[in-house]
Amino acid sequence: MTSCCPPTRSPLVKATPRFVRRLVAERRIAFVKVGRLVRFEASAVAAYIETNRGMSMTRHSYMTTGGMWPDGG
Repeated sequence: MTSCCPPTRSPLVKATPRFVRRLVAERRIAFVKVGRLVRFEASAVAAYIETNRGMSMTRHSYMTTGGMWPDGG
């Protein structure tokens, strides 16, 4: 289990303490509370990252997939 309490940053996600608290409050990530500490399993963090991963695209790859930019170019 990896611990992440509000005053520290998560080394895997590089998230601010406020964002981590929000994830916990909204129950968007699995966690375990030990006393006043909030702990996360590495597998839960990996699952969160995988389900919320965005796809990066260059202009070239966007245009070759048939997409159009808002400016029409």
